[in-house]
Amino acid sequence: MPAANVKVGELMYQQQRQNLWGGLSHLWENNGLVAALSLVGVLTLSACGGSSNTVTENDLSDSGLDGVAPTLTEVAIYNGADLSDSVALGEKVLVAFTASEALMKPSVSINGVAADVEDFTDTGTNNLKFSASRAMTAEDAEGIVTFSITFTDRSGEAGAPVSSTTDETSVTYCIEGCAASCEAPEATVFDFEDLDTPRVFTDFGPDGAGRTAALSSVVPDPTDGSNSVVASEKDAAAEVWGGSWVVEGTEAAPLKALKLTEADPLVSVRFWSPAAGKTVRMKLEVADNGTVAVEADAVTTVAGAWETLTFDFANPAVGGIDPFAEYGKIVIFYDFGTAGVGESVAFYWDDVTQGGVGFDPDNCGNEVEQSVLDFDDATATFVFADFGPDAGGGRGAAGSMVVADPEDATNSVIASQKDAAAEVWGGSWVVAGSEAAPEFTLSLTPADSIVSLRFWSPAAGKPVRMKLEVADNGNIAVEAEATTTAAG
Repeated sequence: MPAANVKVGELMYQQQRQNLWGGLSHLWENNGLVAALSLVGVLTLSACGGSSNTVTENDLSDSGLDGVAPTLTEVAIYNGADLSDSVALGEKVLVAFTASEALMKPSVSINGVAADVEDFTDTGTNNLKFSASRAMTAEDAEGIVTFSITFTDRSGEAGAPVSSTTDETSVTYCIEGCAASCEAPEATVFDFEDLDTPRVFTDFGPDGAGRTAALSSVVPDPTDGSNSVVASEKDAAAEVWGGSWVVEGTEAAPLKALKLTEADPLVSVRFWSPAAGKTVRMKLEVADNGTVAVEADAVTTVAGAWETLTFDFANPAVGGIDPFAEYGKIVIFYDFGTAGVGESVAFYWDDVTQGGVGFDPDNCGNEVEQSVLDFDDATATFVFADFGPDAGGGRGAAGSMVVADPEDATNSVIASQKDAAAEVWGGSWVVAGSEAAPEFTLSLTPADSIVSLRFWSPAAGKPVRMKLEVADNGNIAVEAEATTTAAG
């Protein structure tokens, strides 16, 4: 679009590529000069102070459609959790697609019902990659899942609607689940045994300048000379995020990569730490594009011995799983959150494994029994405690209790209040039965690690932390967070 030059005294305003729809006004100051520019069909100018008011080159126009219809270059459909070709009731279908040019937000239907659409483009400006997902319901007909995508480019040029994949993928819907083989996902392992494999190591925080720690490399296992492991050191003057990364091959052409899905999100690492209680953060990156990444934490539990740490990327510390990413760069942050201690500290790691971590062949294909605490049994005994502040410690809020659901009197729920003078960690706990003899418990495994909760909050964006404890031993516990997305 041509430019319009607006000149007021010594002030030059260059208007670049601006669509003049409706009314648009600009107000600015320059050396005491105040000018108001109003663009409503015809360009006019009024000025207070200054000398002349002249408009030149008033040849702006609406660029309109660009004449080139966008296309979809890649279209695929999967089970949203494990990228398989079948879904059951309640599971999500995922349609992923890539466009030939930047798009406005597309419209996608799955089995004739509108789906949720997300932009996968990391910069937020190219808008080339999208995904759409929808959970299957009892109203959906069993059989092949259909979809339709309608889309326009940023100029408003419409592409031809798409309802087929480019890679021959398809998804079949079976309400009770389609028959499938029960096999562990194929594992990808970085074991560092082949000394002829080219590898790139980089240590950071600090980088080479001023670094005194030994550089990361493959060495014989100090406890087993027949095994090869990675030896790394956190520098004496390390940043809290000091660590190292490795790529097999090169960043431009990695020889090996990990692929994560919601159904297979675990990565294990054999790890040696000089002390227990050290947070180890793993970051997985696309080798030549660090903006596509996900991070998760694990904590060492032994000192001076090997153990297996498991990182759950379905509950990331930063980022999220991209099921189409190939993560070829493995980044490890040692004693994450702690700066250098004045001397180099050694760590060792080995056998980075993804695919079937936590897979239990004995339960494969069997429905997992659910444990549900619904508070509907009026004869049940519950012990509640509110804390931060505790009862009697200046607390003014009502104590937690079981009440009728304000929106459904036939349902029982817990009502809790965060005190007016609460600590940042203020909350409450409940035990069914008693602490000495609980009548309801949960058992978690890496393969079955999810706990859901129906929750009402007065606002969206509120972090809610759940802590599970052994009822009579709070030292055995685990915590995780979720964030509210609805208000009231």
